[in-house]
Amino acid sequence: MYYWPTINQRVTLPFGSTEPPYDKGTPHYGLDLAPFPGSTGSPITLPWDALVIAKTYSNQGCGNHAVFQCSLPFDALTLDINKQPITLKANTLFIMRMCHMQEIDSAIKDVVRVQAGQKVGTIGSTGFSTGSHVHIDINVANVYYDPYPILKKAIAQPSDTPAPPVATRWVKIYNNRVFVAKVPVLDGMNIYTKVSADGSLFIDVRELG
Repeated sequence: MYYWPTINQRVTLPFGSTEPPYDKGTPHYGLDLAPFPGSTGSPITLPWDALVIAKTYSNQGCGNHAVFQCSLPFDALTLDINKQPITLKANTLFIMRMCHMQEIDSAIKDVVRVQAGQKVGTIGSTGFSTGSHVHIDINVANVYYDPYPILKKAIAQPSDTPAPPVATRWVKIYNNRVFVAKVPVLDGMNIYTKVSADGSLFIDVRELG
């Protein structure tokens, strides 16, 4: 079974929007959800099974946020990217961030596998934020995709849909040249990290070869 991250599907800023506070022409590479105005403290739920890659904080960026490694939780999905149809295949590896949380649940720890429906944290306004919400972004091979159609299709799946297979190959990830952990990835993919001046952790997934 898959879950919507908040108690309803209220969107406060859609993927690709250039509305304030963003500079003109700068797209919003995620989906902002807030179940109701002033929703600080309401729960955020993990939509599907995932592996926690990082649990961290950034003053100027995502605030309290968690980073997950996930696999596409259904057979396939075709999305329109820059007016070009792109098909994500079953078990496509992707990185998902959930940002601006007031608090991150104590069960969310680096290199811990977590289950769909598990509480990730609570809605907040930490980091660069103008109000209480959770920002969710999905990155596949260094390309950001709209989380909304992926979430919508996932929660429409039958409850007996089998979980994606566990990846079998492991690679090391580093935080500013300091070894963090080894994480499993699908064949043909690798994970790279870099840290900005303000301490934000960036994770880049690329195909090898």
